Amino acid sequence: MSVSARFSHSTNIKVANMNLDRIEGNWKQLKGGAQQMWGIFTCDHFEVISGRRVRQSGKAQESYGISRDYAGKLLAARQVCRK
Repeated sequence: MSVSARFSHSTNIKVANMNLDRIEGNWKQLKGGAQQMWGIFTCDHFEVISGRRVRQSGKAQESYGISRDYAGKLLAARQVCRK
């Protein structure tokens, strides 16, 4: 296999992973929004907060094409900085 073929194959895998992360991000935004609305409906403030966190994580995944774990680390770091 030539070097250019290996590079092309590696690039295609990275692009596919990034697209999958964006799709997961869209799903997490939808799920977080539903969770947030359910919390409002049931007057459960913790459910609203949890839904917001899931939604923010999904937005980071969609915008930057990053993995779920890295998006969680970014949110945790942001939360520590805000305290």
